[in-house]
Parts: sequence; structure tokens; C-alpha cells
Amino acid sequence: MAIDFVTYQLQSRGGKEFHLISGVLVEKAARTTHRHRQGDLLAIFLSFSGDHRYPDEEINELVRTASGIYFHTQGSVTRAIQNVIEDLNKRVLDRNLDRGYEGVQADGSVNVSVLHNDWLFMGQVGDAHTYTIGSDRFERYGEDGESIEKLGRSKRIQPRLYQCELHTDDLILMSPQSHASWKAYYLSGSTELTMSQVKRRLQNQLIKDFSVLAIKAEEGNGKVRAEEWEIEIDTPNLEEQKEPIQDYPKTEIELSKGSLPIEADPRPDIHIENSRTNLEKTLPTTEEETPENTEILVTVGETEQFQPEQFGVIKGTKETEDQPNKILIALARGWMRGKTLRAKLQLFFRRIQSKVVPERSKSQDGESYTWMVVVVIAIPLILIFSSLTIYSRFGKEEQYKIFFDEAQGKLLLVEDESDPVKQHALWKEILTLSTQAEEYLVTNESRQLFQEAQTIVDNMDLTARLEFRPALTQFFPEGSSISSIKASSSGVYLLDSNSGNVLRIYLNTKGFYQLDEEFRCTPGTYGPATVSKLVDFVILPANSENYKIMALDREGNLVYCQPGEPPDSRALTTPTGGWSEIIGTVYTNDILYVVDAGTSMVWIYRGNETDNTNMSGIVFTESPTPFFDEDIPDLVGAIDASINEEDLYILHDDGHMTICQYSLLKDVKLTECEDPAPFTDNRVGSGNKKPWIFMGTNFLGLEQTRFSNASLYLLDGVSSTLYQFSYQLNLERTLKPQANRNYPMPTNPPSGFGITPDKEVFIAYGNQLFIAPMQ
Repeated sequence: MAIDFVTYQLQSRGGKEFHLISGVLVEKAARTTHRHRQGDLLAIFLSFSGDHRYPDEEINELVRTASGIYFHTQGSVTRAIQNVIEDLNKRVLDRNLDRGYEGVQADGSVNVSVLHNDWLFMGQVGDAHTYTIGSDRFERYGEDGESIEKLGRSKRIQPRLYQCELHTDDLILMSPQSHASWKAYYLSGSTELTMSQVKRRLQNQLIKDFSVLAIKAEEGNGKVRAEEWEIEIDTPNLEEQKEPIQDYPKTEIELSKGSLPIEADPRPDIHIENSRTNLEKTLPTTEEETPENTEILVTVGETEQFQPEQFGVIKGTKETEDQPNKILIALARGWMRGKTLRAKLQLFFRRIQSKVVPERSKSQDGESYTWMVVVVIAIPLILIFSSLTIYSRFGKEEQYKIFFDEAQGKLLLVEDESDPVKQHALWKEILTLSTQAEEYLVTNESRQLFQEAQTIVDNMDLTARLEFRPALTQFFPEGSSISSIKASSSGVYLLDSNSGNVLRIYLNTKGFYQLDEEFRCTPGTYGPATVSKLVDFVILPANSENYKIMALDREGNLVYCQPGEPPDSRALTTPTGGWSEIIGTVYTNDILYVVDAGTSMVWIYRGNETDNTNMSGIVFTESPTPFFDEDIPDLVGAIDASINEEDLYILHDDGHMTICQYSLLKDVKLTECEDPAPFTDNRVGSGNKKPWIFMGTNFLGLEQTRFSNASLYLLDGVSSTLYQFSYQLNLERTLKPQANRNYPMPTNPPSGFGITPDKEVFIAYGNQLFIAPMQ
């Protein structure tokens, strides 16, 4: 049975309540949408801050356009969400650039939620928060802070992506704000309440303006229905609400302390207005209390100090909490103290000068002497130098002690904890704290604690550590970006994705790899074919012409390369409809598979003869055959592929995997695909045991190994971690670089990787190459 979205909108602004919010849109897929979007339910919440000058109608038009982009984008759900966010960012950025001279600077935030096959996919940028509440769970997705990205600030933007399984009766809350009272303690169990009770819980202890889109997941037919908030029958009438109530409601300051328990207030509709009224009564109203009639005592020789109480500013109110005012006051205080110090120093030196050189003092009274200026400048420098010296000797030790003592405290807690998930969280905190402590000081105790914490966390995370070192004594040419690495007995071959060249390195007598300057496998004209930028290559088995690799360009031309000899080439027969976007190739058992992501097709070329005296290279069938039958997955966004017998694995740029099983007996069974194919993650604290994508990762490539136990490896570009999977996509372990002070790894993301038959792992960072033995 499908799920319906029942929506409720609530906004509080200036003490007034609204049930329709600009920038909110919830829709189901229309009949004309792309086939991959059929059955999806989409919710968008777009908001702006700053001097944006967006009228409500223009904001609503933006979300309507975004909805159309989503439902007409082919590919995975996350790819469609990314397209929506990228288009919104471009539109807001263009408007900011066009109207920048007017002072217009819109900072946009967007929250996108999509229900697809009973899974909720979320994409966020800026101030966006999503809460999912079930009968036995409460989850919040989002980030806080001033450093988060916003729409309209830059051309490139990286959305935050999340996913979770959605069930009937679950509640979804989407809001630009993250409120302190919206916690599991207050909102857990909301699925058992009426929506009027949910509304009261959302409004509880909230004084500032807020807006929220609430979505109730109900059993239905995959439709969207907008509802009004329910009104309880026993709500007091307005006349009763106007009567004074003893000891209620509490002031804004009292409310902020959390003194009002949940569901305790019988009058939720008058919290804000009455509390504001009481707060206004505390402000000065008589003439004697006004700032104009308040005297400020100033001591002779001291700088005037700002006294907020004398100006009617109550501690804890908006006036003192305004951060820009605090900064201005601090700057003013510093400036005035500096002027006072300068005046005192001038007076001090003049007195000394009048006693030491009285005549000169009389003749040059009031003038600034050079040595006085030097002293005035030298004193702060001496103080700074002394402070740095003291900090280097005692400050670092104190900082170390703070972090190390906190880690020791966590260690005591973990000893009494029996829950594996909580143990995992505590050990991760201990590892972080011990790492921070060693940034200031490294001791035997800190080393022991760090190693213990890392070992335990690694065991829980199924992690092994790799000791990387530079593979070469030199860098590759400037501007190179190594994206693919494959090895054979003849050497290690690397694809430079920027130039489209394949490079070769070999092991020298010193134990390092060295670049083969004479090896040539580049774009150019070789025989009958003109080869363009190479996109992929494969290692060839032994053959009479001694070709070592076969590379493929974007037009379907093959080039055969070997050390010390010029390349040879030939063209593949173009399939019906031509080539669109070739992203890779796989060669096994004399069969060449070419992946064309642009047409969502994989073409099969069968080799007739390994050696042919009339033609260079391997001869393939004149006409390719399609890999897919009726079940054709969307390959837009595919970045890599691998073959294991009849199983084809395709990795997509959003991190999900497609598995297709080829069938030779078409009369019995057709080729079938699973898209997306779920992974299995049994690590402690992983939460979702069957994810389609691993949140927070960015997989760059796919590699298959057959030694020891056959596995698939994926490289995460965020953490430089290798994920090892079985052919059933069960996560077996992760391989992470071990921190090494002698050989620090680059801070920029990796560009590619490879695993050799000798169990060595290569990771490339642009034009740098590192190697580690696999454990």
C-alpha cells in the first residue's frame, strides 16, 4: 500500500499565526513526469534571509520551477535533488550579481524531501532542518552555524544528503530553524497525538518567530492532501482568555529557562502575547527612569564605562544579546583605554624628561621625541613576546591537560557503559579528545590512550589501517590528475583524466617507482583512426604483438600501447544511434563491454581472433549487441563499472550501485537489473543496515580484485577511505590511511586509486602518488 502526504503549515510572525507559507510546495508526480520519478512525492521548503527583496509570488515561482526540474530529471533520486538545488543556486546567484549595485544580497536556504519506494531522501542547503518522528524513533537532519553554505553565494555548492525509511503514521517536520524545545524529550510520541496536540508541542516555549511544514504519512494511494490544523473543542473562549490569570503566563525570561512543562498549558494561543506584555511592563516608563535623566559617575583618569542598567536595558533582553552591539562596545572600550594609556605614557615620559634634561624639556615642551615613540612601540612588542614565551612553556601544557583530562573522564564513563552503540560514541569522543590533546603536547600517556581508542573504534568500524608513503621520488607533470591505476607484470599504468594520456611507471633499484619517459599512449592519429582524449583503459593478456594495454576514447576508438613502441589504433563499429557519453570499458574473456552513460546502454563486442595479421590489435565483431533487454536502468550519472561473470556492477556519482545479471538464454530469462541495489552495513552504530547510499561519502571509482577473497573496492573522496564489499554488496571492512608524521597525506581530495595483483594500494592526489601494502 502506498503512502499519502497529509500536510499542515504553521508560521508565527510578529505575534500572528499564519497557515500558508511562501516557498512551500508539496506535490505528487504527474502523469507526464519521467518514468524514474513516477510515484514520487516531493516536498520543498525555500526560505531567504538578508536583504533579498523577494516578493512571495517570486519565491513561489522558484519552487514551482524546482518541482518541474525534479519530476523531469532522469536518474537517481539524489541526482534529481542535486539538479534542483544547483538550479536554485544558479538563479539566486544570478539575481544577486544583477542587483548587487542595489545592495541586494539574498542568502537562500532550501530543504527538499522526496518519498521514493517508502524511503525518504533529503537534500539541504543553508538553514534547513528535517525531523522524522516514528513510534519508536526521533531523528533530526541538518546543521547549524554561521559557516554553512547558502544559496546564491558561489557557483559551486555541495548539498547535505540524508536518507531514512518511512513508515505509515510517521511525522515529518521541515523548518528553516532548529529550536531548542524541538527535541526527542518533547516531541517523541507525537505520532500518537492529534495534530492540534502536535501544534501545541511545536509552539511550546517558543517566543521567536518560526515556520514549519508538518507532513503526516498516512496509508493511501500516493497522493498529497493539505489539511488545516484541528481545533480542540475544550479550548477556552476569547473572553476567558482576556481575563487576568494569577502567576500565569510567565515572562519571556522565565519561559526561556524551560520552566513550563510540555502539555501543561491550557492556553497555548496566548503564550507570546501575554509574555511580551509582561516584559514591556518591566521597561522604564517614568521620566525619572529614562536615560536622559540618569547620571553616570566617571572617576577622574578613567574611561567612561557603559552601564546597560542606566539606559533601561535589562540583562538577557535583545539589546544586550545583539552581537554587533557587543562588538562595537568592545571596540569602543579598547579604543578609549588605548587613548588613556597613551596619554599616561606621554605624561610619564615628559616628567622623566623634565628631570633628566630640563632645558630641552622647556624648549621642546609638548613635542614627541623619537625615543619616546620607540619605547611606546617596544613595550607592546615586549609584552606580546613575553606572552608567547609564557604560552609556549605553560599554555600548551594547560591546553593539553584540558583535553586529556576530559578524555580520561570519558574513559571512566565507557567502563560503566554496556550499550555497544553508546560505547562506540564514547570511544570516538575519546579518540577525538586525545587527538586534540596531542596537538599541544605528545606524552606517553596520550600515545597510549590514542592507540587504545583508535584500536577499539577501528574494530567496531571494521577498519584496518594502511601505512602510505610516496610511491615516486618526483611528481607527475603539473596539472595531471590521475583517475585510474592498473598494474600487470609489465608495470603500473595510470590514466591522466586532464590530458587523456596513459602513463607508465616501473620499480627501480632503490625501491621507488619511476616514470617511463619513453612510454607513449596519448591522443593522436595512428593508422586509420584519429584518437581523441582517452577515457579508460584495460590490461591485455599476453599476445603475439606484445601489446600491454588497450585504451578507449570518447568516440569509440581503440588504441593499443606497449613500452618502447608507437601506439596502434582501430575503431569500434558504431552502434545504432551513435555514441553519446562513453564513461568506461571492461574487458574479460575476449569480450569488451563499453558503457555509454548518455544513452543508458552497455554494448557488447565479442573478440573473433586475438591475433590478426591483417589488422592491428584485437578484432571484435562488426555489430555490437546490447547488454540490456526490457529492463534498462538509467545510467545518467554513472562513473565506473566492473564485471564478474554475468553480473555487471555500475557505480553512480551519487554513490548508489546498479547490479544487472546478464542472461544468455533469452527464451528462458531476460537480463534483469536491480537499481538501486542496497548495501549491507553491520557496523556498530550504523543505524541503517540496508542503505542505498552511504551518507557523507563521495565514491570516486570502482575496482575489483580476485586474490585472496574476491571483492569490490570503492574509494571515498571525502575521507580517502577504501570500502571493501563482497559481490553481494556486504560491507566487509574499510581501509583508512594511518596518520604518519614522516609522510603526511595531502589535504585535498584524492583523484583516483588502484590495487595491484601484488596486494599494493595506490592512491593518487592529482599529480602525487602514494602506495601502501594491503593487510
